[in-house]
Amino acid sequence: TVEFENGASIDLRVFCARRGPPQRESMASKHKAAIFAKEYLDEHDVQHTLQSMVQHLLRDKPASPFEFMAEFLRKRARQDGGASTPQDAPSVVPKPPPAALVDPRSGEGLAQVWLRANPTVDKALASTRSSLGASLDLCLRASARGKSDAGIVACDADCYKVFHEVFDPVLAALHPDFTSEAHPLK
Repeated sequence: TVEFENGASIDLRVFCARRGPPQRESMASKHKAAIFAKEYLDEHDVQHTLQSMVQHLLRDKPASPFEFMAEFLRKRARQDGGASTPQDAPSVVPKPPPAALVDPRSGEGLAQVWLRANPTVDKALASTRSSLGASLDLCLRASARGKSDAGIVACDADCYKVFHEVFDPVLAALHPDFTSEAHPLK
């Protein structure tokens, strides 16, 4: 109770509630959104374009960096739209092909080699999804740009269980002491 000089008073009550960890559904939907966002950014080569823009910005150090960035993006948009590019357009730094264009089974990672040797498992898992929506292709593509001996990345924890036919032999090859019995999935 807070009492004022004029005799009036106000009763205040404060309630404290502890927030628990985020609900699985909200985490799942956020993870799904992140997967789709990454696919979109890869499809449109946004990350490489921004990296190239920042490299040019730091190299050229223009007096007006925001105008420089806006012009860089306008020139890139004209390139994508098929319009002719002015001679002074910044050159784009050479890049690897977008992950979406890389055949996720063409590499020499352990997963790719194993899948080529076991095509029936590959075919059986083709339409399978983790609880958060990740496919085997997405797990394979996620490693396509990196230098991974495994050749596969678990896009979410459920991938280890859903795609265990691929992850178990890859993990066993990388870690000789690995057994799925010693590391059970919940």
